[in-house]
Amino acid sequence: MPDYEYIPYPNPDVIYQDENDGWAVLVNMDTGNSLAVNNTGKFIWKAADGRKNVGQIISQIKETFSGVPENIDKDVAELVENLRKNGFFGYRVKC
Repeated sequence: MPDYEYIPYPNPDVIYQDENDGWAVLVNMDTGNSLAVNNTGKFIWKAADGRKNVGQIISQIKETFSGVPENIDKDVAELVENLRKNGFFGYRVKC
C-alpha cells in the first residue's frame, strides 16, 4: 500500500541533469544507479524538499497540470517508492 505520508528527502549525492528532450537524468553517486524521468518525475524531484509528504506533492501536481490521469496518485507513490528504494530519496527524521 502506498505511503502518502512519507516525506521524500533528496539524497545530496544525487546529481540532477536536465536533458534537451524534456527529460532529466538522476545519477546516484553513492551507487552508480541512474534513472531518466519525464516532466512529472522532474516535478516530483523538485517538489521533494523534505517538508511535503507524497500526498501534498500529488495535490500540487493536480493543481499545476491540466488533464491529470485518474491513476496519478498510485503512479506518483510508486515512483517515489522506487526512488526511495534505489537511494535517490532518504527519510526525513521527525523529532
